[in-house]
Amino acid sequence: MANTKLHMKMLGFLITVFCSPIFCTAQITENFSDGNLSLNPVWIGNIENFNTNDSFQLQLYTEGAGSSFLSTINQFQQNCEWQFWIKLRFSPSANNNCRVYLLADKSDLGDTNLNGYFLQFGEAGSNDAIELFRQNGSEINSICRSSEALISSSFELRVKITRSEYGFWELFVDHNGGRLFAFEASGSDQEIQSSGYFGFFCKYTSSNSQNFYFDDVYVGEPIIDASPPDLWSLEIIQANHLKIIFSEPLNPESIQTLENFSVDQGIGNPVLVQSDESLQKIDLIFSSSFEENQNYQLSLQNIQDFYENTMEATSIGFTYFVAQINDLVINEILFDPLVGCEEYVEVYNRSNKVLNFKHIDFGRIKFDFPNPPDTILCRISDTSIYIQPTDYWVLSSSPEDVKKCYFTEAEDHFIKVLNLPDFINQEGLLFLVSDSGVIINEASYQEKMHHPSLNFTDGVALEKINFEADGLSKNSWQSATKDVGFGTPAYQNSQFLNTDTSTEKIKITPEVFSPDQDGVDDLLSISLNFDEGGNSINIFIFNSDGQQILYLVKNELAGTNAHYFWNGLDEENNLLPAGVYIIYVEVFNLDGNSDHYKETTVLARKFN
Repeated sequence: MANTKLHMKMLGFLITVFCSPIFCTAQITENFSDGNLSLNPVWIGNIENFNTNDSFQLQLYTEGAGSSFLSTINQFQQNCEWQFWIKLRFSPSANNNCRVYLLADKSDLGDTNLNGYFLQFGEAGSNDAIELFRQNGSEINSICRSSEALISSSFELRVKITRSEYGFWELFVDHNGGRLFAFEASGSDQEIQSSGYFGFFCKYTSSNSQNFYFDDVYVGEPIIDASPPDLWSLEIIQANHLKIIFSEPLNPESIQTLENFSVDQGIGNPVLVQSDESLQKIDLIFSSSFEENQNYQLSLQNIQDFYENTMEATSIGFTYFVAQINDLVINEILFDPLVGCEEYVEVYNRSNKVLNFKHIDFGRIKFDFPNPPDTILCRISDTSIYIQPTDYWVLSSSPEDVKKCYFTEAEDHFIKVLNLPDFINQEGLLFLVSDSGVIINEASYQEKMHHPSLNFTDGVALEKINFEADGLSKNSWQSATKDVGFGTPAYQNSQFLNTDTSTEKIKITPEVFSPDQDGVDDLLSISLNFDEGGNSINIFIFNSDGQQILYLVKNELAGTNAHYFWNGLDEENNLLPAGVYIIYVEVFNLDGNSDHYKETTVLARKFN
């Protein structure tokens, strides 16, 4: 594994350096892959206080409080570029900070008579920024400073700074440690015209004597960017608002030209274009709104980066989807977890739309919607997470605890939901609602909905038996089976039952069912088909003696087809004995006419 990391690290670093138009033997290129601080380049200073760690990074590795430095010869001082990766595993302060010397006339970076330029990482107070200074002995002058509080807490980032032949300095930072640099600051100073050394100076207390890391050093002529920007992604924020993200910062003039952006189908150019500080994330606001389920094309032209590399004219398609009623369904609920586990709810996309959890809230109430005193709402995600058609996703305050307790087929389909309301063990009502106020789906649960054959119910999830089933009906839910560990987060339910696609007026399947929680034929499916909609349905269950033991469906309105399920329990949720049972169906149409159907089924039990 170490060799693999080494090879990949060297490859990435060499591509960055050698693919630039200019490569000079006098430049510094160091990624610490050889683990040797005494060769190519030669580092001098407190070598005994540094080592190369298992990730092939330079790491301060000493004990006690103090200061340590490493430096190497640097011949560059004008028309040049510096790049390096830096990580400090603490909040910088006056007593714990770092200086990266870009130019220094002495190898000892702690010498108070040193002349040069350095970047400061850490200061007193809470507004720590990256700041470029000129040092003339004990005199220090600021040249430019990044945004306030950029490094006020522990950080890992990559820095690029350039100096022109006229003494103009520019500071760029990739806050994620990559090479997508964003402009931070600039300033002018050309007082010091000579160089001698480049290096790192660390000041630390004993608790941070091993918490400084450095890597991927480059000092040399500027690396010229000859590649145009790429469009990375498009996100629909609102009905008239798009966000697009590019691979690198854009030329501000490209952003300000509204005609560079256009949407077809009569939408036209945006009325407002805004960028964040990185100049990579662009918001487009249009005067007209997108129509739901309509396909659109966003066209881009004359998009340039800072080096005036122009992207080829391109377009990207998008469709505006809004979650409607029952597009998403609550499909599984664990409301009473075992100790060490965590509550969860599973959501399934039964639509043909790609939907965004960023625009959906989750809620819990005890009683009727909309707003009793105990209603709790929370946003599922503050960032875009897309749920594709037929996808299962799990919402939990601690996905890792759920994964420890239950097998899953989709570990990446879990969302950690901040402020997820606690589920009440006895009963509750859960719902999904869009940010436009559409109640997408509701599901009710009760502890007594668990199968009575279970000796315990804690740690057992309730599963919806079919995506089309009414989430507010107790007949739509069944306890997860033992063979799957009593829960199926992010994959098909153990008690899932396909609805029958027959065109017969009434169909009962299977002919023999065995509600014993083994996951095989645990439910009886009752499928109805009609020539016209607007039917009122009643379904009664009788035993072989003609006694009514369950009023399964009570005056429920149905369309041209309907599907119902029986779990083999009576009105009081008691287990019924094996035997023949009669399914009696009453159907009243809009004209007041009625039809009656009678079918039989066999309820089977295993013999001990």
